[in-house]
Amino acid sequence: MGIEERIIDVIKNNIDNGESIEVKTDSRLIEDLRIDSFDKLMIISAIEDKFSITIEMDNTTEFLTVNNIIDKLKKLNIE
Repeated sequence: MGIEERIIDVIKNNIDNGESIEVKTDSRLIEDLRIDSFDKLMIISAIEDKFSITIEMDNTTEFLTVNNIIDKLKKLNIE
């Protein structure tokens, strides 16, 4: 499973009705997935746990789409 699929899986598992919402790499977190600030914190925490990393909270303001999260992890050389 690639990084894209693993991130999408984490997001689906951490939002309400994740099974009924289609999460794609170009999905916007707020507008498309209806993720609020608490959901975002839960997703970031789950990503940190899954990949054994720490994401500085200052860097999370750039997370507007699923692809932004994927790009950030790729920059950290996470596969």
